[in-house]
Amino acid sequence: MASWRDDHSNPAMVREEDLCFGQKNKTVIYHGFKDDIKKYISLSDCIVLPSYREGMSRSITEGMSMGKPIITTDTAGCREAIENNIHGYIVPIKDIDNLALAMENYHYAIRSKNGNGQCRKNQGCKRI
Repeated sequence: MASWRDDHSNPAMVREEDLCFGQKNKTVIYHGFKDDIKKYISLSDCIVLPSYREGMSRSITEGMSMGKPIITTDTAGCREAIENNIHGYIVPIKDIDNLALAMENYHYAIRSKNGNGQCRKNQGCKRI
C-alpha cells in the first residue's frame, strides 16, 4: 500500500513513474488519496514510514492508535513516537539496507511467534 499525492514541490515525493512501476510488478497497492484510512490500516501488518523529516507523523499516530507496529527512520517526529524494538523499528535515514532488514526482521518475528503482528492495547507493542 502506498500513499501518494501530486506535490511536485516536495523533493521526497514518490515519483509517478516509480508508483506505476510498483503497481505493474505488484509490489505496490495504490488506492488513491483517502481522507479516512482506517480500513486500509486495518488490512496492514505494520506501518512503514521511511521519512527524511516529519513533524508529529499522522501516519504513525494513526497506525499506533490501531495497534500496528511501526518501522520508521531516525528523524525528528518519528523517533519520539516509538521505542525501538518495542513499538517497532527505527532505522537510519536514507539507509535502504537497514530499512529492508527491519522489514524482514518484523516479518520473521511475527511468523516465529505465530502471531499476526497486532499490538494489543495496554501492552505497548512488546510483541516485536
